[in-house]
Amino acid sequence: MDESNPYRSLEADAMRHLSPPEFWAETAMCMNRTAKAKRIALCGKTLIAFFAAALIVGGGTINMFFPHLLGKGITTESLFVLIPIWTVGVLGILLSLTGWVMYPRMASELDVDYPTRADGRYFSTFTRGLACFTTTLMCLAIVPLLISSGESDPLWKRGVIAYVVVCVWAFTVYLSFFYSPKRHLATTTLLNLLTPLLAYFLFPVVWPVLLVLSWQGPEEDIGR
Repeated sequence: MDESNPYRSLEADAMRHLSPPEFWAETAMCMNRTAKAKRIALCGKTLIAFFAAALIVGGGTINMFFPHLLGKGITTESLFVLIPIWTVGVLGILLSLTGWVMYPRMASELDVDYPTRADGRYFSTFTRGLACFTTTLMCLAIVPLLISSGESDPLWKRGVIAYVVVCVWAFTVYLSFFYSPKRHLATTTLLNLLTPLLAYFLFPVVWPVLLVLSWQGPEEDIGR
């Protein structure tokens, strides 16, 4: 048995416990689930792209043809435009997350138009260290602000702000020094489906799911 190939080892183990018809039926079920997850994720990614394009086009249209609406906040007229656009965005995010949970190892390469270095990373050690250092300074700068606003802001609000800031800091450190696209496939898939910007925005919510999906063994990839 080739121990270096976990899929071949998995197949041999399955053949010992299942009859050939049962084994191929199980394999076909996994492949169908994988194909369904890819279709759902692709639909979600398309809706997210449409959402981003609609925001850009809508903002430009307001600036050009309805400048009197600028600076007035959310009006009744703007809600008729914003609600459908944001509905598409939320639906795209939900579909992308659904496909990600169904098949977290969908991608093994980051889908970004940026050249990699000789070590396989996108940025130098100095750049990554600078990003972590800047994020750390931001976290430390927010601490006195949260303390000084104790009387005006409720405790839960300050707690949420502190939690989000710590999550952004932790995600930055993780991506800078620990993340590898080929080894951390659940993270790679999440970044590709949501784009890095949305992944940062949603990380305080989805990190427990990311942690669970990252611990899944190679048996989840039998349908790949």
